[in-house]
Amino acid sequence: MIEIELLQVALGTRNRLSHIPTQTEWERIHNFAEKQSIIGLMLCGIERLVAADVAVKESMPSGFLLQWIGEREYLKSLQEETAKKARLLSEEFNKAGFRTCLLKGVGNSLFYGNLVRTPGDIDLWVMPDSEERIDKARRMTQDYVHSLYPVAKGEFVHIDWPWEDKTPAEIHFTPTMDANPMVDRRLQRFFESQAQKCFDNKTALGFAVPTKVMNGVFLLHHMKRHFINEGIGLRHVVDYALLLRSLTASEREAVWSLLGRFNLQRFAKGVVYVIGEILGDGGTANWPRDRKRGEFLLSEIMEGGNFGRYDSRKGKQKNFIQRWMWFVRVSINRMRLFPTDAFWSFLMRLRIGLSNRIDK
Repeated sequence: MIEIELLQVALGTRNRLSHIPTQTEWERIHNFAEKQSIIGLMLCGIERLVAADVAVKESMPSGFLLQWIGEREYLKSLQEETAKKARLLSEEFNKAGFRTCLLKGVGNSLFYGNLVRTPGDIDLWVMPDSEERIDKARRMTQDYVHSLYPVAKGEFVHIDWPWEDKTPAEIHFTPTMDANPMVDRRLQRFFESQAQKCFDNKTALGFAVPTKVMNGVFLLHHMKRHFINEGIGLRHVVDYALLLRSLTASEREAVWSLLGRFNLQRFAKGVVYVIGEILGDGGTANWPRDRKRGEFLLSEIMEGGNFGRYDSRKGKQKNFIQRWMWFVRVSINRMRLFPTDAFWSFLMRLRIGLSNRIDK
């Protein structure tokens, strides 16, 4: 696929395309980049190609490159604004007696160097200075947020932070949780053991981010949870590939060992296959790959796009029953190759769904 070739050029694993795209192919490339939420990254590849061969620019539709540059500049501006808001939010919680760490989002852009990442929501993990246990910290955090925003909505992992300009922001009691209660207990103990290292891992942007080893576990679990429930896009895969590139051999070995504790190695093998097939090795040569699960994962990524939002099988979902039936279909689909994860996720969603309906 010419789209994948361009992504490889952007990431430096390929020098040129197999052929100069036609105007129709350029439109297809743009649609692909939008679907996978990698507009800014793909433009980096285009600029490399244009610098090496003027014929590439001449092959584009009129105004195409300027349009794409405009989108990239908007993304850069949005990322700077998001980083500023993340810093201000972190400082606000610090002053209120909380330790803070920015999860994924703008923090992941630190792996990208000069490449441009499409920014996402603000996800801030917080814990009171006086508390080390996540379960106890949850109530203290909820009480603080509700003292400022009484109508703020929350769930097991986070509570919404209602910015006046509606910037999506979530305050996390824990980075994530696993639907399997036995795995989740181990996962939460791990987060507690890593918390202070993450809160101390300050960046030049003015906020802390998880350590690389912590991110090796957290980002993969975040990907798995979204894939099982809805879908993921290539932006998630690129994030993880660039993180793995930045790890030393000993750090990669440590992450792989930790993934085994949290039942993540099966999913990791599929992700590593996708990285190897689509993006180049990505620093994962010493991790095993699972072709069968990797091909399944890749096909779902290409069909559904970012968070599964572009899945043509989804159809219109106008009510609770239609949304629930789609989730059931996704669960059955995932159960073929990820049976344990899909089973526990289904039970959790069923419990949450019934609880919400009863509350109403």
